[in-house]
Amino acid sequence: MTPDEIRAFRARLGLSQEALARALPCSVSAIHGWEHGTRTPGPLLARALADLEREIKNKKRVDKPLP
Repeated sequence: MTPDEIRAFRARLGLSQEALARALPCSVSAIHGWEHGTRTPGPLLARALADLEREIKNKKRVDKPLP
């Protein structure tokens, strides 16, 4: 995924970098690096983001609500 695609995904769901980091889970610095092109996301990121989007849309998350 490109930095623009990751930023667009996060914006589409209305998540902060911190909220996305908690939901994946990963570090905020990883999210920042992916969005600024200084880190390369792993091959499973696209799938993890798609799963997260589906969970949020279906409201099946059982942990804390995302801000």
